[in-house]
Amino acid sequence: MPLLHRWITQFVVAFFALLSTFGTSLHALSGESAHLSALVNDSSSSLRFDYANDLELRLRRFKERSGYAIVIVVIPSGENERISELISRFFAANNLEQWGLAGTVLVLITVQEGWVIVEPSQKIEKKFLTTWAAERIENISESESAYREIALERRLQAVIEIIDPWLYELDSPSAKLDFAFSRSPTAEIILFPMAPVLGLMVGAALMAFTFAGGLRASGRFLVCGFVGCLITVVGAFLIRQRGGIAPGMLYYSAGMSFIISALVGVLKPFWFVETVRGRKPGEKMHPPFFGRG
Repeated sequence: MPLLHRWITQFVVAFFALLSTFGTSLHALSGESAHLSALVNDSSSSLRFDYANDLELRLRRFKERSGYAIVIVVIPSGENERISELISRFFAANNLEQWGLAGTVLVLITVQEGWVIVEPSQKIEKKFLTTWAAERIENISESESAYREIALERRLQAVIEIIDPWLYELDSPSAKLDFAFSRSPTAEIILFPMAPVLGLMVGAALMAFTFAGGLRASGRFLVCGFVGCLITVVGAFLIRQRGGIAPGMLYYSAGMSFIISALVGVLKPFWFVETVRGRKPGEKMHPPFFGRG
């Protein structure tokens, strides 16, 4: 009996010690670690130090330009039944709703399971309710886990595409990655020569084939300019890459097409001469006999 009593006593002490340890860990996870001091929070130490610092600066610049705050939280592991509670504590403990004027997006990554959980603030939650939005952000695969920085960059690009499919305002990483991650500048390269060409073509077409050619100089300037700008913006939307277009290139394209198309319209008398077969430039036309022969 004394031996059995001692075993029972040791079992009870070990059980309460284990329960106390679990309670302490749970309190640490929901208490101290729920406090976020930056936009990039890597409690697992799985991101390289130089990359984490670079990403912090890039996300701060993105927040200033766009008004959206993207908060990255990387934890060693997570349990499915506590994830929603943990996210709620992150929002409540840090008042994340107010971090971004336009909205806040919390990106929670668990290293062990490879989960990627994205929780938007109430201002922008409707943007993330569609099926295609969920498909843009998938769990990190085993092949990606070895290059976690690149996997994170891809998820960030997907989040930005959901927030604003038009403009891409996140700088490229300056820290060297194991496999270089670069956003394709194809749209910007195409737009650079396409914008002035579109402006020229639109202006000429409006003067030759529409009623705009009979307007006064001011009317031709406005109609050609705005139509040329609109056509170029539509073209930019069609050729844009995932994540949008760099704002500077979009503004350049719209402005360049407006200026060239408007100049084509206002300078119509200097380059567009209405001629009919059998008539000299400047000669009056007398239908129905003029032009025969």
